[in-house]
Amino acid sequence: MLTAMSQEKGRLIDALSDSEDLEIFKTDLIMDLIDFKWYAFAKKVHSRGFRFHIAMIVVTALYIHASYIGHDFGLGAAYNDLWIKGLLTTIGLLLIYPLVYDTTQLMKQGFKSYFSQFWNYIDLLNIYGGIFNLYMQIYHRDLHFTLYLYAMLIVCMLFKVFFFFRIKRSFSVITTMIMTCIYDLRIFMLFFCILCIFFGGCFSVLAPNP
Repeated sequence: MLTAMSQEKGRLIDALSDSEDLEIFKTDLIMDLIDFKWYAFAKKVHSRGFRFHIAMIVVTALYIHASYIGHDFGLGAAYNDLWIKGLLTTIGLLLIYPLVYDTTQLMKQGFKSYFSQFWNYIDLLNIYGGIFNLYMQIYHRDLHFTLYLYAMLIVCMLFKVFFFFRIKRSFSVITTMIMTCIYDLRIFMLFFCILCIFFGGCFSVLAPNP
């Protein structure tokens, strides 16, 4: 069956991805093929992307401490603004690699194939939301919208960490399990959010917080 699918699709990997027979992935031949593809092509790219993302998390944490918590890391108040501008510049530079990578991926895969994958939406939100957030942090840092945007981007960074953990064999099982649980609870979470909004409205009317 795989032979026929491979001849039709043109590639064995496409035939494997379309196959519903999960037992075939336990065979030595297929496992060796996947390991070869991973170490020959994918590992270096994903490892580089993971390092950039870890650097982004570290710099973001430093910026939050310096800008929102007001910690100057011993530099003194006179150097705090310069430190914050340096962190924002570093964040902008760290966004260049994922921007180039995802643009190249979009050009090679095409719009239909690229936008059919959930993780690509997370990447786009992380990249272009991050660029827009840089503008908001420089000119409109104290707006409520800027705070909500930054909180959303931090959640996107968490999902991006899940993506890198998902392709790591030692983290794959637990990460896939957590993501599956979150997806299965989507209806309950929507219902719970609706309740929180309406009860929050009632409490704001009865006892507003000054």
